[in-house]
Amino acid sequence: RNALTAEAETKRKALEEQLNAKLSASEATIRQRTEAAMGNVRSIAGEAAAAIVVELGPDALTHRKVAARAGVPLGSTTQYFATLDDLRAAALSSLILEAEQWLDALEETFVREGASPSAYAAAVHRYLCDPQLVGADFALTCAAPLHPGLKELSDRWAADFAETLERYVTPESAAAVGMFTDGATMHTTLTGQPADPGLLDRAITALWKPRQETTE
Repeated sequence: RNALTAEAETKRKALEEQLNAKLSASEATIRQRTEAAMGNVRSIAGEAAAAIVVELGPDALTHRKVAARAGVPLGSTTQYFATLDDLRAAALSSLILEAEQWLDALEETFVREGASPSAYAAAVHRYLCDPQLVGADFALTCAAPLHPGLKELSDRWAADFAETLERYVTPESAAAVGMFTDGATMHTTLTGQPADPGLLDRAITALWKPRQETTE
């Protein structure tokens, strides 16, 4: 009888261990799915906020508009973005990432084909033909002076832009080309049409002063 009791207890413990293992695996799966869902909601809400910023400007953002645009509960937006400043920062950070990708592609072109004013003008024209990039540029320009956190974001983008150009042209030329590009972007925002490619090419060529490599 004692042997049977011990065997039953052993089986009970084995079954209990198996059950606990299954419960732990199930809890881990549920946790992973929950975390993935939370990350997905945050991403969707961030994309919705970015779209609103491009279409209506950063000051038009509200948690309610973002929730409606994203198709998520209002509580989800306030959970991940407690304040409107958080929403604006997330939206513009996402949009700046697209601009940085454009800048990376520009430098890849310079490395592959040479840093010519025509190559830059063509890249700028592509930029001006992208409503998302132009809208983000204008939104950040308008919002940065009013929001310190966004001013830092704007300054970082400007510094990255200048640093990239200064690897190929003089600092003075990089500043002039940057100011012209800002003006072309604003012109596109106001008119709804990108500048003529030929005009871009001629104007940038006049401002383009390649760096002079020095040798010892």
